[in-house]
Amino acid sequence: QGGAGSPGPAAPERVWGRRGAAPPSAVGPAARSHGPFGSFGSPALTTAFATRARAKGVRGIIAGAGGAAHLAGVVAAHTTLPVIGVPMQSKLNGLDSLLSTVQMPSGIPVATVAVGKAGAANAAILAAEILSISDKGLERKLDAHKKELAKKVEEKNRSLKRGPRKKN
Repeated sequence: QGGAGSPGPAAPERVWGRRGAAPPSAVGPAARSHGPFGSFGSPALTTAFATRARAKGVRGIIAGAGGAAHLAGVVAAHTTLPVIGVPMQSKLNGLDSLLSTVQMPSGIPVATVAVGKAGAANAAILAAEILSISDKGLERKLDAHKKELAKKVEEKNRSLKRGPRKKN
């Protein structure tokens, strides 16, 4: 899902796959996305997906859209499941995408993450953190992930303290 330069549905699936967990449902722009319940080629189909998601066993939805598309808001308006919006890169460097995703009226919350690939990865991690509240196995995987991140930061810090290597 997503337009040019967008991470599409693969970004959350890559993050979840590395954690040994099934990814949450990811929904892309209504005009051309393909999700777990078929193709969403119209607002009516997107609404139907959102309305039926809980009954189908979905526990959270990641919705990505670019430009002024308001996919996450449309989905959130039709479900009581948590919705995480991923603003995609656009001609305005994702600012239009970010504003259309984050500006929701009271009562229709959308958790919004960063624009682009980093946002898609963080959406997958945020979804995992939400689900880990009732899943100890997922909680352990997230703990391991955070420790892995901390280790990488420590390694980079040691590298910086050593300074640049001298050429012979």
